[in-house]
Amino acid sequence: MGPFRFTQKSVPALLTGTGVIAAIAASTTLAMVLIGMPPVVDTNPQAPSGPNIVTADWKQAPATAVLTDALNNPPAGWAAQGDLQQLVTAPLPYSCPQPGLAPSVSLARTYTSGSSRFQVATLAYTAGIGAEAMQRQAANAYVCAGAETGLNLGTVSGPGLDAKQAITNRGGVRAAVLSFRRGDVITYVTGSPSDPLQGLAKAFDETLSGRLAKVCVNPGSTVADATRSPWSVAGYKQFTEEAKVVIPDVALPSTGLTAETTAPAAPPTGPAPTPAASPAATLVRVPIPAPRLVNRTADPMDRPSFPVAPAMPAAVPEPTEPQAPAAKATTEAELQVPASDVSGPGCGWAFTGMKPLTFDEAAATTARTALLSDARTKLESGAKAWQNSVVTYWTEYAKYTKDAEAYNAYTAKVDEVNKTWSAISDKWDAYDRAVKDRDQKITQRAAFIARQDQARKDFEAKQEQCAAPAAPAPTASPSPSPSPTSPGSPTASPSPNPSPTTIPGCPAERPAILDEAAPEVPAEPVRPTDPAKP
Repeated sequence: MGPFRFTQKSVPALLTGTGVIAAIAASTTLAMVLIGMPPVVDTNPQAPSGPNIVTADWKQAPATAVLTDALNNPPAGWAAQGDLQQLVTAPLPYSCPQPGLAPSVSLARTYTSGSSRFQVATLAYTAGIGAEAMQRQAANAYVCAGAETGLNLGTVSGPGLDAKQAITNRGGVRAAVLSFRRGDVITYVTGSPSDPLQGLAKAFDETLSGRLAKVCVNPGSTVADATRSPWSVAGYKQFTEEAKVVIPDVALPSTGLTAETTAPAAPPTGPAPTPAASPAATLVRVPIPAPRLVNRTADPMDRPSFPVAPAMPAAVPEPTEPQAPAAKATTEAELQVPASDVSGPGCGWAFTGMKPLTFDEAAATTARTALLSDARTKLESGAKAWQNSVVTYWTEYAKYTKDAEAYNAYTAKVDEVNKTWSAISDKWDAYDRAVKDRDQKITQRAAFIARQDQARKDFEAKQEQCAAPAAPAPTASPSPSPSPTSPGSPTASPSPNPSPTTIPGCPAERPAILDEAAPEVPAEPVRPTDPAKP
């Protein structure tokens, strides 16, 4: 139940909810924590690292008023069943006590909407603790449900923050709970798994969030915000606010002369000594960053197998461009410094009737002064280091300039030699092609002459064959007379006198290759001269 100003009407409600009115009336620290009130503060406040807690006023807190109003004025179409219930606990599987995370206000009411009958319970926690309580409840849900209860727990898309739906099955009885959070207020909508709980929760969230917006500092608070509360299970951390330290702009190192800092022991008798030049005085004040001076990387050709001249210049390492410092010194720093947490985390201190934590302004001022001074010292040290880095950069860049000049000259010389070597290589390529062409022509001429000689031999052999006398062809002669006993009459046989025959391929035909000229062979190509020799 939220913190109330005691009246005759509030006493029966407290007796009904707790049954121990004496414990509440005792005003002890423990009793006030049990009903959601902060403990009594020490009259001697300590440093901010050990926050002092101030008791709340005994009057109705905004949390009680807002939750009561939201439950008594539900969304359209909802019908309230029974009276508003106080000092309720979260439904299963969130009903187990969470050490150090007791709600300050807990109210519930049952409604019907259409065919659905459901309960809405709202629990308000002290400043910033709502997110932490909901996280702990979800983490312990399966343990809290117990082995005899089946549980299916998962996230849903709204309403509010950290929305989840839990479906329990215990002894065959199934129930569903949709929970969500706004700041330090956790709402549970409990009904049957078949009820449209998410739609019902969104309708109630619209009713609740409009009222919370007027009294809740940060309805979108997170678990990290809880550490601003002394009741955070993660531990208390001093509230801080952002502060900025600014130092004057830092100029580039001077290129003037640095005056002597040690005065002479006696008046000078001679000419006044020349002041020593600062390290930056002899350096060129190039921009930061300065331009890259090496245009490209040299690419010398590999030395070929044939003679070349001139020789490739000796290799020069490519200089590395120095790393430039920042163009300007850092002159601003933002840091967190202790501050009075007036509003409080989550829905704020006042939401559950608390007063802001006692704040030791003197101790905080001392801490802020030390932090700001340290930040300023670091900025000034960083500015000096920046100036030194600029001098170093200018020094390295001056060397880089000389090295880059030498390397660029080397690159130009490499280009010249590459061009000369390429021209010599072209000559040798032409010579090699001419040699290959001549060798090919020689091979072709030899093959032609061989074919021509063979054709001549074959032609002459054919001519001799055609000039030789032709052998006569054989004729038929009469066969012997048959015996008297043989039937028939005698037949004639071939004549032994032959007749002349024609030889195939005669007369011999002269091959055309005998009248063709052999391919010409070019003159032997001239070998390129050695460019190194005159």
